[in-house]
Amino acid sequence: MNQWKLPAGVLSPGWKPVFVGVISRQDAARTANAETGETPVLRRLILSGHTLPAPLDVPNAAVVTTIADKCRRCYNCVRSCPAKAIRVQNGQAYVIQERCIGCGNCLRVCAQQAKQVQTANPAVSALLQGEEPVVAILAPSYAGTSTTVSPGQFRAAVKQLGFSHVMEVAFGAEMVAQEYARLLKRAPQGPLISTPCPALVSYVEKYLPDLVQYLAPVVSPMVAMGRAVKERLVPGAKVVFIGPCVAKKVEVLDPHVAGAVDAAMTFPELAELWRVQGIEPAALEPIAPDGPLPEFGALFPVSGGLLKAACIQADLMHDEIVVVEGADRVLAALNALSVGEFQGGFLDALMCEGCIAGPAYDDKLSPLVRKSLVTAAVRELQRKRPPLARSLKQVSVVEVKREFQPGTITLPMPTEDEIRQILLRTNKTIPEQELNCGACGYSTCRDKAIAVYQGLAEPEMCLPYLIDQLQVNLEQLTRSREEIQKARELALRAQQLAEMGRLAAQTAKQISNPLSNLVVYSQLLRDTLDEEDPRREDVANIIAEALHCREVMANLQGFAREREPQWQETRLEPIVEAALEEVRARAEAAGITLSVELAADIPELVADAAQLSQVLVNLLTNSIEAMDESGQITVTARFLAAEGQLELVVSDAGCGVPAELLPRVFQPFVTTKWGDRAAGFGLAVAHGIIHSHHGDIQMDSKPGRGTTVTIHLPLHQAQPPRGAVRVLVVDDDPDFLEQHRLRLASVGFEVIAAERSDEALEIAAREIPDAFVLDLMMEKADSGARLARALRRDPRFRRAPIIMLTSVVQATGFEFDRNPEAVLEWMKADAWFDKPAPMAELTATLRRLLAANQQESPEEAEPLPRSAGVSPASP
Repeated sequence: MNQWKLPAGVLSPGWKPVFVGVISRQDAARTANAETGETPVLRRLILSGHTLPAPLDVPNAAVVTTIADKCRRCYNCVRSCPAKAIRVQNGQAYVIQERCIGCGNCLRVCAQQAKQVQTANPAVSALLQGEEPVVAILAPSYAGTSTTVSPGQFRAAVKQLGFSHVMEVAFGAEMVAQEYARLLKRAPQGPLISTPCPALVSYVEKYLPDLVQYLAPVVSPMVAMGRAVKERLVPGAKVVFIGPCVAKKVEVLDPHVAGAVDAAMTFPELAELWRVQGIEPAALEPIAPDGPLPEFGALFPVSGGLLKAACIQADLMHDEIVVVEGADRVLAALNALSVGEFQGGFLDALMCEGCIAGPAYDDKLSPLVRKSLVTAAVRELQRKRPPLARSLKQVSVVEVKREFQPGTITLPMPTEDEIRQILLRTNKTIPEQELNCGACGYSTCRDKAIAVYQGLAEPEMCLPYLIDQLQVNLEQLTRSREEIQKARELALRAQQLAEMGRLAAQTAKQISNPLSNLVVYSQLLRDTLDEEDPRREDVANIIAEALHCREVMANLQGFAREREPQWQETRLEPIVEAALEEVRARAEAAGITLSVELAADIPELVADAAQLSQVLVNLLTNSIEAMDESGQITVTARFLAAEGQLELVVSDAGCGVPAELLPRVFQPFVTTKWGDRAAGFGLAVAHGIIHSHHGDIQMDSKPGRGTTVTIHLPLHQAQPPRGAVRVLVVDDDPDFLEQHRLRLASVGFEVIAAERSDEALEIAAREIPDAFVLDLMMEKADSGARLARALRRDPRFRRAPIIMLTSVVQATGFEFDRNPEAVLEWMKADAWFDKPAPMAELTATLRRLLAANQQESPEEAEPLPRSAGVSPASP
């Protein structure tokens, strides 16, 4: 349909245009005034003294469209489309109407039947209900539709629909065949290309505009017959074409032949009308077609039919006339013509393997059977027809000539570097990796890369790449499961250690008092003995062993971490100085130098100074005992501003730790010391203290080269409020959910878990979490980003810290780091980590965001009391 509008200034002031209806493009073109574009229908819309501007060109609705629910990434349509008029978006193939030539190949090859043709049935039904007579013109190939329905029965069924006449398009073929005969008798000005096939004409106009000059300036048989009906045979009638060709629907809309035919139907559309009206063609009496009748024009659907109708003899030994059928062979011939390699004088070409292989046939009959049915119908018509010359004379005034216009369809072409970058996205780094398998629908990998650049294809259409990615994903899944299993084992060991700690604490309580009594009474006993009494030495040994047991009990209590940290703001210098003072005498006795390098810009931290000093004492003591000869122990500290952390390092040049022992050095009872006094609790206690401060401790050691222990502590760790910080973790993967729950709980958070967004919103409304850790991509279109947006709309969580976890970076190659601010804004998050998230960085980020929220100024925040369910947070 064509829309018309009035520009500013056409109507007088005070008048408003009123929409009164829609006019078809054919009616507009047929009755329009050549200068103004005015039609009788539109003339009634125009006030006296005003003119109508040219029509506003609006593209017609797509002839072939995609049924999205059925399209399944097979790319058969891409592979078979000669015009590459298919755009793949999100894995589904859509027809680009501006590029489509209507050949119908995509319909023929689509196994899922995901392509559909724009139906003409509503328009045809409307025409049949109108006052004007409606003439059906049948493509010659109608005789090949069925072996159970004769051509006469077919015509009878068409007429029962309400058509006033049922005529043969083959007579239009006789009209154009005469024009071809005249053209071929003239001195050739260059090769001549036949034009009965609208798909061929559309392809040349759009993609080979240099060959438009060789197109025979002759209308198709359908257009010739439509004009003959309207101008001579049934004046004033409407004309409906019925055939196997989808491209005829495009030709009906061609402005150069507009008005000749009012609608084009395919055989399946006709069968649908029969079904709706309850017409059974096989049960009807056959009827003859309405005249005029053709002679050999009905052979147009078969190979060489045009030559037979035009009485042109083609010799196989003569290259002057070339007949080609099928899209591949036609395109090869046209390309040869475009580069000057075509030697013939006349190219008779059809995009299908003859019209008897058109896309709107069913697959019940082979083209050979259809050909025999068509030729039998031609012989039957020849017995009944009057002299052809008299019939042709009746329509001799009908114009069968036309002009063609080259199109302007162009697409941008990538540079060689851009092609190479696109190929790299599918891991094709060298030419040998370009397999050119054709699975994507394109002949070569370079062709597909060009299509990606032009927006017609997607990189993920590459089957070898997808197989490689599947293997990578399987390996990642295997590694993830192994990591989860390791995390579970670590969690189980942590639980076992916790149980051991509780048992140790209980044991220490039960033994400490008797040991103290034993030491006291032993000392009293020793004091009552004479200096020369040999039993005095035995009692001294009892006292020493009892003191050793009491030291072990103290270590057990320290390992159990019964005493909670006493949080207070403090500086690092006095903590280090206190530890050094405690071990300095022992170090000097061993000839060891203690070196301290503390950065000047280290701010205050919130910590238990006594416990941190105990950690340093343990580390310095281990270093002193590991150095047999004189050497140096270095203590350094610096402020990591980007992470908001303090880094404290103790290094020595001692004997080091064996590689097999290094992973277990922070476990109790693990030691490299010899003798009965080597209990192996020092590093376990240090590990517990550092983790109670929400920090991290790591050891790097090489036998014979020394040991370095690195501690990271958050500087802005405020004193915990009443109860722990509450974090809601949302992940649709139960394994990841349990892993993050255990790990966050192990560092002091109170963790709430949910597997879906709706469940998370319900829990959040009830529990009022202080922070959120969300999975970005979940199943069934669930999304952490969508959940984050919902949380941000809730005043209680508008500023709550949100951290997003995602696996799409590794899975798809998304480069979030290129524009992190935009990504975080889209996520509505404060930070994101790739899964599995490094726990130290995750917890440090959580605490940094929470601490920043607590220090936010009143002008920036909108605080509400905790009882109201709001935790003040930074934007």
